[in-house]
This record gives sequence, structure tokens and C-alpha cells, in this order.
Amino acid sequence: MRFPFVRYALIVGVLIALCSSLLGVTLVLKRFSYIGDGLSHVAFGAMAVAAVDTILQNFRDFNRKPSDYDRIITGDLGMVGKEILLDFMREAGQDISSIHMDCGIEMFDPKTQDTHSGGSGCGCSAAVLCGYILPKIQAGQWKRVLFVPTGALLSQISFNEGQNVPGIAHGVVLEGKESFGE
Repeated sequence: MRFPFVRYALIVGVLIALCSSLLGVTLVLKRFSYIGDGLSHVAFGAMAVAAVDTILQNFRDFNRKPSDYDRIITGDLGMVGKEILLDFMREAGQDISSIHMDCGIEMFDPKTQDTHSGGSGCGCSAAVLCGYILPKIQAGQWKRVLFVPTGALLSQISFNEGQNVPGIAHGVVLEGKESFGE
């Protein structure tokens, strides 16, 4: 908690968790829970494609390759989205399978927890960033990480109108102090 951005990330994560839980209870009580579950599984493919585009754009913009990163970490693509991501990256000539992690896969155990394809992208990303990624960078175990939280812009209005569910991904390069000397 020494760094202000960690405090802000923790506050935002807690607020997102509170809002998500209130929304989740409302959806379950109104019997809409299966709509969200179905939409979220459809969105994994779109989020994976958005993540591929973001990662490849990062490589082009900064003239980097996968080996320049200790880890490339996506938000919550789940098992389905992870395979789509890795397939598209291989097609683009970039194999990131040895350094890729997914926050949802890291948080949940598909063998003992009924998470289907994953969990909440916002919650998983915030929790894994604050509880796992930043401590590794601060301890010097990782020097450079490409953090790509993913999401889907879900809207009941868009769904009712039969519109597409856009997938989004933002790329953030996280570096430890040691990497600035390169």
C-alpha cells in the first residue's frame, strides 16, 4: 500500500465488486441470470480477438516481441478465450503460450469450482493485479509485464435489439525500476 496507485486500484476493485454483487443479486431475483451467463460465454471470442489486436499493436508500437516480456496477462478470457487468443497469435507469427497468463484462470480452479469458462473480468483483473502481479514486479521477479484486461460491453438494450456485443481490451505495460536501465 506504499504506492498511491495500489490504493486506488484496491478502492476501485472493491467498488466494482460491490456494484457487481448488487447487480448480480438483482439479475438473479428477476430471473435474468442465464441471459448474462449466455452472453458472457459468447463474448469470450470477441474479447480474445480484441486482446490479440491490442497485443500485436503493442508489439508494433514499441518494436517489441514476446521475449521482451516476462508475462503477457489477459483479464478473464477463460479456457475458451485463451485457446482462441493463442491460436490467433500463432497465426500472426507470435507464440506467447509460454508467457501467457489469464487472470480468471489463475483465480479459479475449473476442476473444483463451477466457473464454466471464467469469472468476472473486472474482478479477476483487479484482484490478480493487486494480489499477484504487482508484488512480483515489486519483488523484482518480473521486470516487464504486458497487462491486457479484457471485457465485453454488455447492454440489455443492445441485446434486445439484436446488436453485437463488442469485445474490448486495454494494454498497459508494467515495469519494475530495474527495467528502466535497459
